[in-house]
Amino acid sequence: MSDPRLNSLISRVIDQTATREETELLDELLNLNPEALTRYVQAVELHFNLESLGSAGSLESPQSPVLTPQNWKRWISTTSMAAGICVGLFAASLLQGYVQPRLQKNWVLFTENFESDPAPIASGVPQEPDHWSGDETRRTGSGPRVSPLNGHSMLQLVSADYQGKNAAAPSRTSSIWKLIDLRPYKSLCATGNFGVQLSAHFNAEPFEAPLQYMAYVSIHALDSETVRNGTLQDWKKLDSKALALNRGNRAVLDRDPRTWQRLNASLALPSPTDFLLLEIALKQTTPPDVPIQFGTQSIDGIRLILGRNSRLD
Repeated sequence: MSDPRLNSLISRVIDQTATREETELLDELLNLNPEALTRYVQAVELHFNLESLGSAGSLESPQSPVLTPQNWKRWISTTSMAAGICVGLFAASLLQGYVQPRLQKNWVLFTENFESDPAPIASGVPQEPDHWSGDETRRTGSGPRVSPLNGHSMLQLVSADYQGKNAAAPSRTSSIWKLIDLRPYKSLCATGNFGVQLSAHFNAEPFEAPLQYMAYVSIHALDSETVRNGTLQDWKKLDSKALALNRGNRAVLDRDPRTWQRLNASLALPSPTDFLLLEIALKQTTPPDVPIQFGTQSIDGIRLILGRNSRLD
């Protein structure tokens, strides 16, 4: 975080000398930047622990104070009332769940409507964060019967394959994947109180029986070693290597092109989580003798939210 105001604002808020305008500015910085949020939480926790040590009468006490819900709530409530501020309550809601209604509870890590970002790369599971990769897709506008959920574009699933895919039999699942770097939020993940929610929308041009498709979304929580050691190149090993995973709810794709079907998956984040691997997928579930058919099914409106487990739907 390069904003030169941050350290001064944090100090003034913690010392209860910040003006209303400075408090509102800090709120804005915390909501916009995970590094600022991490720095603020660390500063408040340090300030609290130093006060606790001082009140115990000795900085050489063998038993360091512990930041518990009871003493944190008592300290932060006193601080906030005395200063008339709400940023302190923001940190309290992060660490122990004491909520200030006007401040943000969840953070939207990204929203994807396929309007301007590069189309996914047809190369399977991504090895690097922050781009979509998977089976063959194309970004497209409105079709004969299906229009984008938002904006002017959506992502169409062209096939259940990509060049170089190593499969013993033709795949019946068309997937896109994205690797998310959560290390800027490490201090939040370390509490064990936070999780993520992934949502995506599915639609298709009308299709006839016996064709049938099952839509799903999934989340894998991974540590850095799993991402570095080549496990992502063999996606069949991901389930056994993941710290946690959730494939969310599944839904049979309906035959009404006027409706976008939304699916969610939520996952509580284990404290060692460094990365997330997201999958958005559509599986053809018809009998094996029915030819595999993709090219008229679409994905749009993907969103990933980080928040307290208790506040994720």
